[in-house]
Amino acid sequence: MTRNRHTQVLVASTLINTGGDGLYIAGSALFFTKGLGLPVAQVGLALTCAGLLGLTAGIPIGRLADRHSPRDILILIQLVQAAAIGSYVLVGRSLPAFIAVATVVIAGMQGADAAKGALVGQIGRGDPVTLRALMQSVSNIGISAGTVCAGFLIVGGTHFDYQLLMLADAGSFLAAAVLLVALPRVSADGPAATAWRGRRWIALRDRPYLALTTANCVMSLQYFVLAFAMPLWVIGHTSAPRWLISPMLLTNTVLIVVLQVRFSRGAKRPEGAGRSARRAGAVLAVAMILYAAAAGRAETAAIALLLAAVMAHSVGELLQSSGSFGISYGLAARDALGEYLGVYGLGMGICRAVAPAILAFTCLQHGTVGWIALAVGFGMSGLATPALVRWAGGCEADTEPEVERAAECDLGLASSC
Repeated sequence: MTRNRHTQVLVASTLINTGGDGLYIAGSALFFTKGLGLPVAQVGLALTCAGLLGLTAGIPIGRLADRHSPRDILILIQLVQAAAIGSYVLVGRSLPAFIAVATVVIAGMQGADAAKGALVGQIGRGDPVTLRALMQSVSNIGISAGTVCAGFLIVGGTHFDYQLLMLADAGSFLAAAVLLVALPRVSADGPAATAWRGRRWIALRDRPYLALTTANCVMSLQYFVLAFAMPLWVIGHTSAPRWLISPMLLTNTVLIVVLQVRFSRGAKRPEGAGRSARRAGAVLAVAMILYAAAAGRAETAAIALLLAAVMAHSVGELLQSSGSFGISYGLAARDALGEYLGVYGLGMGICRAVAPAILAFTCLQHGTVGWIALAVGFGMSGLATPALVRWAGGCEADTEPEVERAAECDLGLASSC
């Protein structure tokens, strides 16, 4: 099987898997409260506990992916996730059972990210950033499609409808795992395996990488600004109509799908990725100010400011994610890629856990002052990233255009080869 074919298999698996994610995002809260009959407060507490318990799973699972085949580890995790999500329909109103299942699901999510990252490093050898950017674009398509499908699955609002939604999500993990069987099984051997045995948890001792993980954790709040804070801000603090939320989210999705690979071209090496993160911080800061400025305006002005904000936010997201890809791959040890990506993913996991509380306290509770605080946080994190990259020793010259083009041809992404 050619490398281009490997890419197609991984992308197809990602599309199916993220389609299931879209089902889960759109319908899980309704399933937990309406389908299982659990009180909202208990669901929130249970998911918080599960998030904390499963937070660090990506590091040991990433280490396993380094020692064994990333493909095999990812398949195993996706089978476990399929079983766990399918088990939701069996937990009833038992809170301990719900926490146990949710912990496995979240731990699987963290572990799958690390294992898939290591697999991308193998398949996209020479240019994993471009492949990772392509998968980001495909993920947005999958999540959007899954969200739409969820609306049809739960339209009746019956217990069976909610169960069917969760079983469909479980099926997406199963189908994604089956597709991955077509990829080659590559495991560490020779010097790499010897190095792996001789070094214990090196990513956790890499202080520059940990600092970059922290900076990326702060920058990753931008994902939750769009998904959590923006809709509540539009409805509760501006005169803009509620229907504007959907076009804003659609605008972001389209821009990410169309432009993510293009934006990744400047972030294939750590130095370029650091510059991308710095620019992201500045653009995201502008977006936060525009969100704040929409409050108290007439409807037309509020709509214009919010649309400008989401455009700037989308550009910031493109730059931030591209920089994140370049840094996470470019500064990781080659023989411990899964472990390093597990550590980097830990930052995103922490961000996912604390984002609602932070955003509720800043922009939603304190309005303009809170938005300015977010703008400062994004700007400072972006400014710090190039210096942290230099500390990590990632200042070598950017990849030559000929090498980049050869890698894109291997991945089937160049228009002509």
